Amino acid sequence: MFMKYLNRIFVAFSAFVAMMACSGNADEKTPEHDYDVPEGVLRIFADKERIAADGTDKVTFTVAFGSSDVSEMPGMTISVEKDGRKTDLAEGVNVFTATQPGEYVFTAAYDYGGVHRSDNAVKVTAERSGGQLSSGYRQMMIAMQFTSTGCVNCPILSEAIRNIQQNHPERIIPIAFHMDYDVADPMTLSINEKFYRKVSDRNDYSIGLPMFAFNFRKSSQHIINEYAKIESELQMESELYPPVCGVSLETSYDESSRKVQIKAGFKSDVSADYRYHIFLVEDGVEYPQMGDDTGNYVHNNVLRHVCSDNVLGVKIEKGTLLEPGKEYLVERSVTLDEGWDSSKIRVVAAMLCSSDGGETYYSNNANECPLGGSSDYLYENE
Repeated sequence: MFMKYLNRIFVAFSAFVAMMACSGNADEKTPEHDYDVPEGVLRIFADKERIAADGTDKVTFTVAFGSSDVSEMPGMTISVEKDGRKTDLAEGVNVFTATQPGEYVFTAAYDYGGVHRSDNAVKVTAERSGGQLSSGYRQMMIAMQFTSTGCVNCPILSEAIRNIQQNHPERIIPIAFHMDYDVADPMTLSINEKFYRKVSDRNDYSIGLPMFAFNFRKSSQHIINEYAKIESELQMESELYPPVCGVSLETSYDESSRKVQIKAGFKSDVSADYRYHIFLVEDGVEYPQMGDDTGNYVHNNVLRHVCSDNVLGVKIEKGTLLEPGKEYLVERSVTLDEGWDSSKIRVVAAMLCSSDGGETYYSNNANECPLGGSSDYLYENE
């Protein structure tokens, strides 16, 4: 326990040293720009006022802090608001693409000796593309539960997720990313911490559990285990990022070899660059849990396998954009570990797109099916 605490201090200190080595005086380390901005003032500019809502046409922002261009600097974050809902682009990202028509409002913040906020906002209108379809896909969101058997408050988040599933049926697909937390968790995968880092709002390199996020996206608010926050975030995701793509699944399972064959289908309403993730999750895993006195706690939605070691997923069609309305198929195979109960395994596929020119990718839609089963494309009118 003591060595683990020392290791956390060392990691945090190393990160701090690296950050200091890459920072310094803003006037010395950042390029200049062509705008007239008073020193000490943060201001945001856009290179265009209109883009096509096709997932590829992009607007590029310049964020000026006095005479310095901090557009891609660590600590710079651009916020985007649409229809009263607000979210952030990834830190240091200064490009934006849209798949939904409408008016988007952008502001900026820069953390340098304190948080500076832009004294202005810029508006960009995304217009419907001529080749864009409207298939009416039903959206399934990836509900990311970061948990551990050593976390006393994690069962509260599990209960909140169950309640969300009951009150919003067929809207979320929970996946439990187990992590070592004071004790070794036997359900931990090495990639789980990478997913945690992708969506965490902690900047001190420590692990705080439980934590919740949707669709591989950093939440607009820190969510531990609060039902109301999860429900609010679900509503925001559906309004800001409605589905423009669909996912189908077909699987087969050979009991003798324990091999799973997976065929995933992907369709899009817009021409865009997509990636995918395929997960295997297991329900009904009995193992002791801190915060539970029964001794036979049941863990559900346990992530057992990820078909990629990249948290950004795998490109669906390398080197080209997806053609609207065309189906793209990928096939993967996985051999189940002996300790997994094949009758309780589910296959989950997620289709990821980018809203910042390919810097980061988020799930726009997903689907799931039991092992050996299938699930066709989902539509709202079904």
